[in-house]
Amino acid sequence: MRAMSKVAFGLMLGLLGGSRLCAQDDSLKDALAQLESPFAEDRANGKAELIARQGDIARELRNAMADAPECVQAELLDVVQRRRDGALVQQAAALLGARGDRLVLAARDYLLALKGEDLKLDAEALGAGKGAWENFLVFRRRYAITLALIEAQLKPGKFMGQFDALRAEFGDLLDNDLLALAQARPDYKEALQKAAADRVARGLEGGDVIRNARFRRLHSGEMLVLALEVMGAGKVDADAQLQLSKQESSTFAAAVYMVQDLRVAAVRALAQSANGDDLSDRLAAFYATACRDSTHELLKRLVDQDSLREEVEVVLARFGRTELLEARLAALRSRYQQAATGQVVANARSAAEVETQARNSVAYLYLRAGDAASAEREWQAAIEQVQVRMNAATGRARSALAATHGAIYYNLACAQSLQHKTSKALSSLRKAVENGYAEFGWLLEDGDLESVRSTRAFTDWFKHVAPPSLSDALADGR
Repeated sequence: MRAMSKVAFGLMLGLLGGSRLCAQDDSLKDALAQLESPFAEDRANGKAELIARQGDIARELRNAMADAPECVQAELLDVVQRRRDGALVQQAAALLGARGDRLVLAARDYLLALKGEDLKLDAEALGAGKGAWENFLVFRRRYAITLALIEAQLKPGKFMGQFDALRAEFGDLLDNDLLALAQARPDYKEALQKAAADRVARGLEGGDVIRNARFRRLHSGEMLVLALEVMGAGKVDADAQLQLSKQESSTFAAAVYMVQDLRVAAVRALAQSANGDDLSDRLAAFYATACRDSTHELLKRLVDQDSLREEVEVVLARFGRTELLEARLAALRSRYQQAATGQVVANARSAAEVETQARNSVAYLYLRAGDAASAEREWQAAIEQVQVRMNAATGRARSALAATHGAIYYNLACAQSLQHKTSKALSSLRKAVENGYAEFGWLLEDGDLESVRSTRAFTDWFKHVAPPSLSDALADGR
């Protein structure tokens, strides 16, 4: 009797389970059917249900895609994009060569949202669409690079390591594309426009774009594309002038500044390449031509080519070619050496200020070139110089010097942390805060402080000096 009860109970469960499966299948069919509704609310409800649906529905989505009209195919592509589902990769790849712009853009957006390992497919099976697929792969690489460079501008303290995944995926192609963007070549226009527009849209939700003064003025990527074209050509032709006449001059200026920042960041990212011997020759040629100041009046006024030249000098120094950077360092040193002998600066206080500023610049160049030990030495000398002035100062002058002292101690901590001198780095951070440094949020983001930030001593100290919201974030690992 007990055995019969078990059998009966098992049959009952099977019937109930089967009814649930039927109900699930019916609800899935209903959701797919809603995508063909003439009413926007029905279509939105169907999409929402499909996006939120648990489990693997790849087969059902592929079957629906096969027979669906174009409008439904676009909706299905949006569904799999939001699900981060690779179910329709082959179908989307085939659609890249379609005539309808909506389908092409929907397919591209879906494929861009996937990881590289999800994009494995039989390219030969695409037939006539193989060329469109290969063009997409180039576009995807440039889009990913541009997006990473934009992130580097929005969060420069996290620049180190941002390109590790891209370098692992794209190899030497990454170097070629970074150099192409540094040269402001026009083949980056489409990727730049798409990446900027997507990042602006996402940033407006999170607020980080709002905090970036240059990016804040760009509501799309169109002006960035115009700036890239103008900077690449070195002039403003009639078509560009017509476009500029329809825009505020400050908007174009912001776009030029942003593109120049991206060019500088692209050169900086090249410093992590393993192909230094080959790249150094190409960078030296770039330095001799593309880094020259523009002869066009508008570009001469807007474009700071010296920042680009400086970055190339730093990267070349990392590759062992130090002559250009040494010349810049010598010019900076001459400023405070002349000041010290009274050849340039009239009074002792001004001479000391010149020396402090020049030493800070020299140290920062050393740090960027990978010579943290020399940077530490220069910042230590700058601290001693400021301390002498503080001992003789009073009132507001002493307060201003303390702020300078705090900033230099912070920089010194970065140089020490990069050398894994964590105890010295923490001591320098303490002195920075004692002298008024208060950017505690930045302490948690600056890549140069990674080694000292990983110590228990840093955590214990930070909890006592930082605002509770930040110390709690550190404790929680946020």
